Amino acid sequence: MVDTLSAIWDWMMEHKGITIAILSIIGIIVAIVGFVFEVGLAVLVGVGALVGEIVSALISWLSGSGWLSDEMLRDIIIGGIAGGISGLAGFFAEFLIGETGVVAWIGSRIPWLGRAFPKMFGGAVMGGADQSITDYLKTGKVNLKKAMVAAAFGFFLSFGGKYISSHLDGLITKINSFSLSPVMQVFEDGTASAPKTIGDTSFGQWLQKFATDNTTDSLISIEKQPRGKFFLAKNGKRISGRYYVTKNGAKIKQGQIVEVNNIPKYRPATGKVDLNYVAKVRKELGLLTTAEEQVLVKKKILSSESTVAVLESDGVQIWGRSSWGEDVEGGFNSVKKEWFEGRPGRTGKKYNERVEIAKEGERFKATNDATMTHAEGDVFWHLYLYRKEHKIIGGKATLYVDRPLCNYCDISKGVQNLVEEVGLDELIVVTPEGRRIIEPDPNFKRKSW
Repeated sequence: MVDTLSAIWDWMMEHKGITIAILSIIGIIVAIVGFVFEVGLAVLVGVGALVGEIVSALISWLSGSGWLSDEMLRDIIIGGIAGGISGLAGFFAEFLIGETGVVAWIGSRIPWLGRAFPKMFGGAVMGGADQSITDYLKTGKVNLKKAMVAAAFGFFLSFGGKYISSHLDGLITKINSFSLSPVMQVFEDGTASAPKTIGDTSFGQWLQKFATDNTTDSLISIEKQPRGKFFLAKNGKRISGRYYVTKNGAKIKQGQIVEVNNIPKYRPATGKVDLNYVAKVRKELGLLTTAEEQVLVKKKILSSESTVAVLESDGVQIWGRSSWGEDVEGGFNSVKKEWFEGRPGRTGKKYNERVEIAKEGERFKATNDATMTHAEGDVFWHLYLYRKEHKIIGGKATLYVDRPLCNYCDISKGVQNLVEEVGLDELIVVTPEGRRIIEPDPNFKRKSW
């Protein structure tokens, strides 16, 4: 094996130009694959090799080597090899340290450092590996002192980058608040202009674009169950290994919100619900704002954004959320058994046919499969249970949803079918698009329990 590697190295030194071309082409291809398919390992290896070549060429030239001399070409080759291998080492170091209890221990004491430490550790390994490989290929031995200095540099460079990204919003806010002129203009009506700040300039407005938090550090933290341990979601699913926790307390695993904060499902109706109140309920549940969830979806931490609904009827207030099967024992099993099993479907049947079936006392499936899993399905399932227990028929309800009704709930009449299922006379729906009224079809409205 040693002889083979030695022969390869000798060939590379005899064909330096070809070797650099091959290393560069491989680095470009690997980096492109990494960026296009979002493979972090490929990005680190490909970019590491290319940057290693460029930096080594620059250092070699500044150190007095002739432009494209044999010595510079050798340094470029060594830089490319060291950069690619150290990128690989840094990636696995970051991954492996994240699987240990060290990160969880640090995170329990200094949350932001717990999130940053894997990258800092990976940066240290990358720096140390790069220096060690460079020394070995140049001199045949590793200089431990230089390797340790390089590792420390990599660690603190990653620390600085992570600290800046974690506090970027605050730094930009401070910069943009600097006053350029303390002079205020007083107008005839007694009002005055505010002093001009950096934030008022075109530069400040450009800088503010970077304050939009596209990082997840301020939104979530990573936690990890000890090996062999797990916690149970209410539907009985075992949650083990690593998972995310939002800044408000909800837990995310495999792209799904598997646990929300424990707040009462039923509360006394107040008659004072609006979309601002729904936003408060969203936060109570531990969920992020819709804009913050968009960041997690973009980062592929969440598979989709959530919806929250609040319904008031019969003196009670009920909250609901999308993908709510995680919140109830047995998931959607009870819902499917009560609302779907043994009931005829509407698809493929003409209106008159469905009317005749309803006249025979048959109840159709309560809604479509999609609406059942939505926030609207959640509030109506719990309203259904409440009305069934108290034998309530008729009356009105008001439903507030923080997103417009989707096609399944609206055009496919998923919500109207639920209005009929629980026996309501009228449902007022309020969404960001406005207010509307949904009434049941008398032929399909429940008349008794």
